Amino acid sequence: MSSGWTYREAPWPVLRNLTATALSLQRPSAFLGTLTVDVTTTLQKMQHCQRATRRVVTMHAFLLHCLGKAAVEHPGVRTFRHRGRLITFDTVDVGTALEKRMPDGTRLPVVYILREADRKTFAEIQWEFREAARRDLADDPGVRARRRIARWPDWLRRIALGRVLRNPFRLRQLYGNIQLTSLQQPGLRNRLLAFPASFCTLAVAAGSITPEFVPDSEGRPRLAQLLQLGAAIDHDVLDGMGAVSFARRFVELVESGAGLDETFIEETRRLIRDRSP
Repeated sequence: MSSGWTYREAPWPVLRNLTATALSLQRPSAFLGTLTVDVTTTLQKMQHCQRATRRVVTMHAFLLHCLGKAAVEHPGVRTFRHRGRLITFDTVDVGTALEKRMPDGTRLPVVYILREADRKTFAEIQWEFREAARRDLADDPGVRARRRIARWPDWLRRIALGRVLRNPFRLRQLYGNIQLTSLQQPGLRNRLLAFPASFCTLAVAAGSITPEFVPDSEGRPRLAQLLQLGAAIDHDVLDGMGAVSFARRFVELVESGAGLDETFIEETRRLIRDRSP
């Protein structure tokens, strides 16, 4: 029956099947929290590094770097419950999303896993993230597996993904053992805060960066750049005090601009030279 309304129709993106099924299976025992982080100094350091290297330095890649460093110091956030035991991974694989243009012109987030983020320098992470955003990830084993599952019937996807999400080893292979979602866009100046879907013990969502007045050390107002963060923690595995301890270290790394230094500049220049034809 036609209503007389005008509309456009487009095919359902097959990859959205995987997203819809995974979201329906996220952890019910997750508790949520928020953080506001002063990134004024960090943004200044980023600008200095960009001028020195003539390459874009992204907050997304920087947060991947800080997550890896903070998580390796706090085993609880990389611990999973499995068959009556606790599995604590030695290294950190951060699963995040890159926006990719599909053949039909639509843009969809594609999961990318930064393997062993805690063992890489920020220059290596920024370079890897930049290259991943540019290249076709069709040959990545995780991408191939997710695309294959996305084409299965709904009932079969639910069974397969349910097994993946309950098994920390399969979960790490397909999604990483920590999650980061970034909602940042150039020019977004309004306060935007989001809570991430929870598949791992720790998931973090980076919202907008907004200029706001905060008190300085003497109580006088100063203009600061504030980053909005949301997080989900699996309370079955990690208690509040452990989460707070991790959060304090993560904030310390982010606010200090950890890794945005002369070593980063020199290493980035070396990567540029080594990759130049």
